[in-house]
Amino acid sequence: MDGRRTGSGLYYRFERGSKGISKFYVARLPEKCSSKDIEEVLGTYGAIDGVYVARKRDKHGFRFGFVSFKGVKDVVELK
Repeated sequence: MDGRRTGSGLYYRFERGSKGISKFYVARLPEKCSSKDIEEVLGTYGAIDGVYVARKRDKHGFRFGFVSFKGVKDVVELK
C-alpha cells in the first residue's frame, strides 16, 4: 500500500488486490460529492469496477471513499 497527497489537497492510497482490481482510498471529498461524481471524474483514468463514499467522516472530519479500478497495468501512471 502506498499513500500520496495530490496538489488539489486530496489524499489517496492504493492497494492492488486479486482479480486485477486496484483499490484507491480517496479523502477530503467535497461535501456534496457523490459516488456518481467520483465516477465521472475518475472514469477518464480507466475502467471503474465500483465506487463507495462513506457516510461517516475520517478522524479529521473529512469525507472519504474508495474507488476500484479494473485491469490497471501501471498503478504509478494512474496516480
